[in-house]
Amino acid sequence: MKRGISIVLAVLAAAAALLVLFVEPGHPEAESSMDIENGVLVKYAISDGMTQVTIPSTVTEIGAGAFREDTTLETIDIPGSVKKIGNNAFYGCESLKNVKLQDGLEVIGDNAFAMCSTLSTFAVPSTVTEIGNGAFAGDVALNHFYLDQNNAYFFLNENVLYNLNSTRLVQYIPGRQDEDFVMPFSVSVVEPYAFWGSEHMKTAYVSNQVTEIESYTFCNAAGLEAAYIPNSVTLINISAFRDCRNLKYVAIESEDCTVLEGAFKGCPEGLVIEYGVDKTAFRTKASGFAVKKTTSGNLVVSGNEAKQLNKDTDDEEQEEDETDGTKASVVNTTWGVKSSYTPVDRENPKGLIGAGKIAAGSAFIIPTDGYYEDESTTEEVSGNTVSPDNVSENVVSEHSASFEVLDDSSVSGQ
Repeated sequence: MKRGISIVLAVLAAAAALLVLFVEPGHPEAESSMDIENGVLVKYAISDGMTQVTIPSTVTEIGAGAFREDTTLETIDIPGSVKKIGNNAFYGCESLKNVKLQDGLEVIGDNAFAMCSTLSTFAVPSTVTEIGNGAFAGDVALNHFYLDQNNAYFFLNENVLYNLNSTRLVQYIPGRQDEDFVMPFSVSVVEPYAFWGSEHMKTAYVSNQVTEIESYTFCNAAGLEAAYIPNSVTLINISAFRDCRNLKYVAIESEDCTVLEGAFKGCPEGLVIEYGVDKTAFRTKASGFAVKKTTSGNLVVSGNEAKQLNKDTDDEEQEEDETDGTKASVVNTTWGVKSSYTPVDRENPKGLIGAGKIAAGSAFIIPTDGYYEDESTTEEVSGNTVSPDNVSENVVSEHSASFEVLDDSSVSGQ
């Protein structure tokens, strides 16, 4: 009898242990196993249905690909002990919505949060000094992006992230709603994968300080219809505009610009690439082309057919504008009309030069020493930031990061 009771108790105890291990799917506290080596979270084997993970304070780095392509994770809480989030750490986490970061984080690696299709809000702490290429590429829902106002390494304006002195465009936040983007003239380098996944941007004007369009810069910019390349650009690299499925017209101002084979791979059939076109002419000509969707793919058309397609699109947008009371944005800048290319002299600046403040939505301006007549400058620059808890040291660092080129299967965006 006693032996029978002992067996029953043992069975009950085993059942209780199983209940701890196998919780109801979707429960945020589901058990999972961590692989931590010398403070690096190498792999987090998430249990089925697990939606929330809190990283323990013993972890100092989240390793490359640690959570890659998990389909259930919704919330990740990362403590200040974590100094680095590795390359592809959360790549393809399609359910990830909430990322909680603390001061202490220094590095966000290449593609760290890329292809997180439901991530809509992200806040960068003041201590982050490095953000890798394509860190937020393909995050089509990401429209609420914040930068701690005490961060001394980056500058954020109108949902576009730059290094502090605005010479490098780090990331065009994919969920940005504006249809036209005039790149500030302070920008001389645009990072690879910077525009990946931008679905709303229809027209892009490249800065006349840029000399080279890097590989994958505009790759998979799904909404892009027309691009203006100023005469400063001498090279457009392979896959620079790859898979821009709605791209219909590209104006390249310089007659001597080299376009490498494959720069426009995957773009619509009939894409018009024209040389020797200044910025004013580009605006007129761009409206003369349209992308027609056919059963065999996208086809670029012109003439009366393009006029009708564009008219139909304008009519649809007008109806939307009348519904919500908004108006389509208009580009009003005038620089770059066959003007000679003169780099900004940052060693001996005169007057106002590029970096720091937006003027008319298109140009960065920073006052040189002794010029502080406009007291609103500080308020305007910091108007799109998150209030910090701690004040960081004012140290300026150039953004630099190596980039591991993704293979076709991982960058297709499909």
